[in-house]
Amino acid sequence: MLVDSSRDLPERQRTLRSTIEWSAALLQESQRALLADLGVFAQDFTLEAVEALGAGLLWDGEAIAGLAALVDSSLVSQRDVSGESVFTLLATVREYAIGRLQNTGDEQRVRDAHAKFYSELARREALGLRGSGQKDAIARLSLERANLRAGVRHLVDNGDFATATDVAWRLYLYWWVGAYFGEVSVWMADVLARGGDQLTDHQRAVARFYVLWREMWDSPSPTIAQELADLAEPFARTGDDLGVAMATSAAGLAQVQSGDRNFDIPAARLRLGAERFRASGSFWGEVLSLVALGRIEHLRQHPDAALALFRQANEAAVTGGDGFGSTIATHHLGRELLASGHVEEARRVFHSGLLVSIGLHHDEGIAYALEGMCAIAALHGDVDRAGVLGGAAASIRHRVGMYDVPEFVFHEGYLERLRSPENASRLDEALARGREYGAIEAAEYALASEPGPDDVAVVTSPELRAVASARDQAREVAAL
Repeated sequence: MLVDSSRDLPERQRTLRSTIEWSAALLQESQRALLADLGVFAQDFTLEAVEALGAGLLWDGEAIAGLAALVDSSLVSQRDVSGESVFTLLATVREYAIGRLQNTGDEQRVRDAHAKFYSELARREALGLRGSGQKDAIARLSLERANLRAGVRHLVDNGDFATATDVAWRLYLYWWVGAYFGEVSVWMADVLARGGDQLTDHQRAVARFYVLWREMWDSPSPTIAQELADLAEPFARTGDDLGVAMATSAAGLAQVQSGDRNFDIPAARLRLGAERFRASGSFWGEVLSLVALGRIEHLRQHPDAALALFRQANEAAVTGGDGFGSTIATHHLGRELLASGHVEEARRVFHSGLLVSIGLHHDEGIAYALEGMCAIAALHGDVDRAGVLGGAAASIRHRVGMYDVPEFVFHEGYLERLRSPENASRLDEALARGREYGAIEAAEYALASEPGPDDVAVVTSPELRAVASARDQAREVAAL
């Protein structure tokens, strides 16, 4: 039957489907049911997720034995990630499994269970995003990211706007680190379009925040800043103090991003936001608010005040165990140090920021560090290194879709000063070579000939993929 229904497929694909059907026929009934249910997983999945999915089903309590049988039958693959077994279905096997679920009418029920598990996982891991457990929480969420995204998409498609907005809001920091704001804003725009009068004030405020936050980076304007400021009221009305702080600070940042040079209003908003974040123990928010205040002082051409705010932001990040905030603070600190002529200290700061960004899998942070190292290489007349680092940073930003406003894109000026009739083609070739690098490959290149801070050993390629321990990274940042 399977072959007959797929006669229009290429011969190789028909053969694969026939092989899957033959392998499945050798399984016990509960194992065939397990295989079908596994089709709802978007990519990698863990034993914990499978056991949660099986509650009340035919194979409940048999997840370990069932997975072992499926692995032995080559229908499921297994590998180890950081000491935990992770499972995967080939695309063809997943298609077969989903087909079985659709034929039995069980797909909706299993997808509901899948979305429920990943919603609960998001709530659990979100607690670790705002403190010393941030690195571990990001690693866990990154392992589960495909299923998290599939789960939220299912919630939106099925009108569960309460759970969808709750998960989206709790994982704000993760969406930023993983460069998923574009995708989340699409989900939230869909919530606004579908939800209508069904949405509560808080759900609507969350969805609107994400849409405006994305628009702020794509096409900043004073209108967006005011709309973000207006969201503070529904957040306050629904008792979300953190939402009030986020809306207030975001409005201040958006006004700075828009090019408005009346700095008094955004500065006041950012100071208020920083106070609210601090009062709630959300160090990451305080850090980002202080960085934005430092950006204002930079634009006001007050370098000493800007440096003081960037250092204060970094101290807050270290106090709160906030690696993500630390990457943002250190890269801004490095820029200001470089502009003030403190080249060696800037180099140490960018080096440190790169290590922390790698540990968090924060590609935008890696791009920031590469831009700083690019500027220093250009300052030293190293055409090849500057070009490769600049090209790699541009490629990362294009992929993640996160760009800084022109006033803060500093490394390009150093590159252009390096350009001359004699080395123009050489620089262009280096830029093109750098654009072919992935984030980790570019980081390896950046660190390969970069002397580390005095108390930090040079990172080799194998060590880079494991990254230095969080303790050593935090100590290095705090020393700055």
